Amino acid sequence: MRSVESQQQDRSRPLSAPVELRIHGVGGAAPEILLGHPHPVQVAGDDTAGFYRSSRTDGPPERRALEAYSWGGITSRSGSRALWLLVLPFALANAAGFMLERGETARVRFARILLRALALSVTVLFVLWAGGLALDLLAFQCGGDPTCTGRHWWLTFFEHPFLQYHPTRRVALAVTAPALLIFALRRATTFTRTRYEDAFSMEPVEEPDRTGADPAGAGLGEPVFWHSSRFGERLLAAHISAAAAALAGASAYACWQLLAAAGIDDRVNLALMIASAVVGGTATISVMLAARGPVRWLAGLGWWLVGLVMAVNLIRSIPGPTIAAALPGYSRAVLMTGLVSLILAVVLMFTLAGHRMIPPVATTSVGVFAMGSFLAGSHVRLADWLGNRVMTADQPQIVYSPAYDWFSLAALAAVAAAAIAALLALLWLRGRGSSVANLATINARYGDPAVQRERRSWLGRIARAEAVSELVDDSEALLTVLLSMVVGGSIGFYWIRTFGTGSPLGPIGLVPAGWRSLIPAATWVSSVLPLVALAVIYRSFRNPGTRRRVGIIWDIVTFWPRWYHPLAPPPYSARAVPELGVRLARLVNEGAAVTLSAHSQGSILAAASVARLPAGIRGSLRLLTHGSPLRRLYGRFFPAYFGTPLVEQIRARLEGRWLNLFRPTDPIGGPVGSEGVDRTCRDPETDRREPGDPLPRVQGHAFYAGTTAYDEALADLENR
Repeated sequence: MRSVESQQQDRSRPLSAPVELRIHGVGGAAPEILLGHPHPVQVAGDDTAGFYRSSRTDGPPERRALEAYSWGGITSRSGSRALWLLVLPFALANAAGFMLERGETARVRFARILLRALALSVTVLFVLWAGGLALDLLAFQCGGDPTCTGRHWWLTFFEHPFLQYHPTRRVALAVTAPALLIFALRRATTFTRTRYEDAFSMEPVEEPDRTGADPAGAGLGEPVFWHSSRFGERLLAAHISAAAAALAGASAYACWQLLAAAGIDDRVNLALMIASAVVGGTATISVMLAARGPVRWLAGLGWWLVGLVMAVNLIRSIPGPTIAAALPGYSRAVLMTGLVSLILAVVLMFTLAGHRMIPPVATTSVGVFAMGSFLAGSHVRLADWLGNRVMTADQPQIVYSPAYDWFSLAALAAVAAAAIAALLALLWLRGRGSSVANLATINARYGDPAVQRERRSWLGRIARAEAVSELVDDSEALLTVLLSMVVGGSIGFYWIRTFGTGSPLGPIGLVPAGWRSLIPAATWVSSVLPLVALAVIYRSFRNPGTRRRVGIIWDIVTFWPRWYHPLAPPPYSARAVPELGVRLARLVNEGAAVTLSAHSQGSILAAASVARLPAGIRGSLRLLTHGSPLRRLYGRFFPAYFGTPLVEQIRARLEGRWLNLFRPTDPIGGPVGSEGVDRTCRDPETDRREPGDPLPRVQGHAFYAGTTAYDEALADLENR
């Protein structure tokens, strides 16, 4: 345990020169591992993310000081971070926006508008999911059936005479649950923005600040890219106003239908519906136009509408028992939102045709599809838990929309297609690992003329690792398959139901008789996502190891600022990149020559920092990247930010003081494609071993430090 005194004493000491500053990759790495020392001392940062050095103060001075930046706590330190799994579709929708090209051409601007509208549709689906569970299944159906409330003690308050035979009152009371969820998301977003995105606004940068309503044209080197809180607040207000309006409008419509079925002329709920449509439509336009307009005023009005719907329908009532099997309107609202999302995705495909269409459309569509599967699976499982579709002597009748059966069948088809693709990939990998010619080629690297029996298994592992690495380069093909399944299946769904009902907006019919035998298996498949999410959340609260593995997901999808979906998980880069720049500036200003050694995702943070730092600091900086996805993944999917221009910019700014190491067996890292920068590392480095020992294992994406290639590259950089 480090003492406060030792930390303060070390922070005030002069910094050594030269310094090797190591940055870990995804999943985090303890400072003890990065430094190879059991008792590191923190010299900057805090308990969430900090810079550490060896605590050794005696003995001869080292040739270089070894320092480590451990930033994994931003994504995995707190157990509450696991709750962000619930909004993974938001993160996908946000990341998709950064796959677009930069620029202000009409096509790019229109694509941004469509992507922001698609991101908003995910928010609306999320609200309808919460509203459907609370208002329809719990309050309206179960709350109106004494058999159901009697089986679940936590719902017995619905048996109170004020609620039991007054469905509009139950619905109005249940509006509280999704409203509180929206409010909690808003508070969490505001808190994390204050904690991360606004925490390091004093970083030394070369480029001047650029303000504006939409920061989408900013580059990595501009402060507004990392500190765009004003834009984020406005976009958040627009999403919240649209979500509140969707909740108020759907609830008012349901109560209006219930009162109309009871013969009551209800103009109040009708007026609230119209007002909600106006507010929601205006908020949607504001989101599409990069949060321009009176968004804060709209957000307040949206909350007022939710409150009015609750107040009006708590006062009014319907005499008599429940008069409908399911709450009117919610399944239709889900259908309309899904249809709008499909139309937006198709239009976006045509807009981006020939201009990197697949990644942004596929990523957003998968986010929408995941939200739909989450919605369908949770509704089906909750309905089954509360009762049966058919009322029996001891089971209440709890029904859900046939739309969820269609969603479940789509999920089953997607899982089946993914399983077939995985099986084909395994067969291909097995063939590569047993190919005689391939094994002989790999064996020749180590100087052996023939493949011996005892080496065959070892060579096969190397061959399979290299084959997996090659598969990663075909990741766009995988996204193409996913996009085809999601969009094509959705179009087929609407095509079938349109012919079945005669109208694309008509009531959703039952699944055809020939397919109904698949529904039980399909509903369980669609339930996997919510059930797994809940299980992972529970384990993450109790198990730091699980929490670190969850952190790997966020390390990949939450690098980007929240420009397209303000309710996405907080971007750790908004703290890590400026914090790294502040530390580099201090080291250089105190006379240290710094070699920045960045592994995996750490190389992305390093590249972003180098793109921002002024020339006076870059002159004392050297960069060693290893296992870097800079060009292989980020350059492929985010070319506007990590493409060839950024690579050449970093190379020019460092004036040749940059080396990149990669292994053919590494499925994540790869070459950056700049002359004189890349070096291939043989993996394993050697086939030598002591008698009786096993052959060296394949390192793959493991940390490169400690290898011969790493030490040689480090020495080479220090001599430049």
